[in-house]
Amino acid sequence: MTQSVTVTPSANDTLSPKFTLKDIYQTDQSIDFPNTFLNLFEKCIDKSNVLALIPGESKSIENKYVWKKDFTQNNQISLSDQIEQFVYSLFTENKKLSYEDFLTKIFERFCGFSTPNQEFLNICLISYATPLQKSEFWELKNGENRLNRQNDLIEMETIIHHLGEKFNLIVKSNQILQWLNKNEVVISEWKIQTTGNLSEISFVDDRDINRYLLVPGSRVNIVLNKIHHNPILSEVLQKYWKIVRFRQMRWLIDQPDVDFEHIENWLNYDPIAYENPQLSFW
Repeated sequence: MTQSVTVTPSANDTLSPKFTLKDIYQTDQSIDFPNTFLNLFEKCIDKSNVLALIPGESKSIENKYVWKKDFTQNNQISLSDQIEQFVYSLFTENKKLSYEDFLTKIFERFCGFSTPNQEFLNICLISYATPLQKSEFWELKNGENRLNRQNDLIEMETIIHHLGEKFNLIVKSNQILQWLNKNEVVISEWKIQTTGNLSEISFVDDRDINRYLLVPGSRVNIVLNKIHHNPILSEVLQKYWKIVRFRQMRWLIDQPDVDFEHIENWLNYDPIAYENPQLSFW
């Protein structure tokens, strides 16, 4: 037998009042609630301490990016950089991995909202690993071991030193290499790295100097993919940095008539471009 219970509000109970959008936000555009809401939303973002509206060609907020405001302020490592680092660690800790095991380990580590798309994973895989012949397994490329990449860093630093001396510039080595004129004013900065990590280069000042990011050719796709999917990185890279392959610097140092006045033209001789990842299993 089911007993029915009736609840009667007491005198102290207060019923929640109902409001219309017009009651909450006074506007003459009462017949255009969608645009009214978008205008209100945009004003909230403008005053937010957490979110930032990324400028774009479109003036409409529906077609703009909303991003975390502190991304370039607190030395945060982007999710894409974390994924790339994890891919490299997988192949340094394991002699070989099948593609299925590779994806399983990735998705165990990065799940939920952090789950990466498969195109980016394929780009990272092709960049760092190579498929074994007539096998389902992948292994770290020979050139990707730490000793070889350390030699690459030394080689690039040596090339920048030689070019600077050839152009009668002062060369200083700090965390990044710098070219200075005779008045010891910095005119160029060179950051050399063997990864596609971009979080560090997001933190730059507004000095009017040339900045160059030197990476192996196999990292270009990773860098361009990250830029495409991260509006803040895209804005910083386009405004402050030029991406240069290691092979371009090796070619440049062998040119007898290279000069500083036309250095940009020399560096643009072999422009970078994004290539769709094509997996080859053997």
